[in-house]
Amino acid sequence: MSAVAFVLFYIGLILRFAYANSAENFNVARIIMAYDLEIWWLRSMSFIVVVPFLGPHLVAIGKMLKDLTFFMFIIAIVMIAYGVTSRSMAYYPNPELNGYDINFDGRGIFRQIIYPVYYFMYGNMGNETTYLDGYPDEGWSIATHVLLAFHMLFVNILLINLLIAMFSKRFDQVYDDTKTIWHYQSYLFTREYFDRPPFFPPISLFYNLYYLGRLFYSWVRRLRSKKSVDSHAKVFSKCLFLFN
Repeated sequence: MSAVAFVLFYIGLILRFAYANSAENFNVARIIMAYDLEIWWLRSMSFIVVVPFLGPHLVAIGKMLKDLTFFMFIIAIVMIAYGVTSRSMAYYPNPELNGYDINFDGRGIFRQIIYPVYYFMYGNMGNETTYLDGYPDEGWSIATHVLLAFHMLFVNILLINLLIAMFSKRFDQVYDDTKTIWHYQSYLFTREYFDRPPFFPPISLFYNLYYLGRLFYSWVRRLRSKKSVDSHAKVFSKCLFLFN
């Protein structure tokens, strides 16, 4: 996360002072710097891992994120399935009725298919049911209502509650071993800053090159000393053979 934060910072800095000759380029630099600031705030949470009653909770959050990643794929597939199917039945063939002309490009698919369906999980239906209720006798409206009912049942009731149950189980596992986890996280945190260069990027690049040179020099010395020891050992073995 630190590497990503540093990369975004320098990209935003370069764009801000070198290419911000228009409002659009300036907005790009501002967006990158804003995301970078968000990452740095999240990165600052690593400093509380040494607190005994807060560190294990961060570990639990990290493990929950792994569980959430699996569910994100399932939920994304279900949302895209409903979004494409419902729009193909209710919106795409009837642009003159709803003024909802779908453009099948990247931005249009995100705005008109994925983005509205995503907020169904939070109970925000938007104009979805309002538009369908305006044509109660149409076959496409009835079919979309049925599809929406199954979609809400599967996502909002089944998947969300299953995810909450997995979160609860994961938290209980971490809570049962709180002390061991805290000691381990404290060690990792200390070790991270022990191995980290004393300078920040890009100045740390010179320190890394210096450290790499020292490693190479030590490797060469060790290799030469090993050859010297091997040659002495061979001479000694020959002398023993002659005397015997």
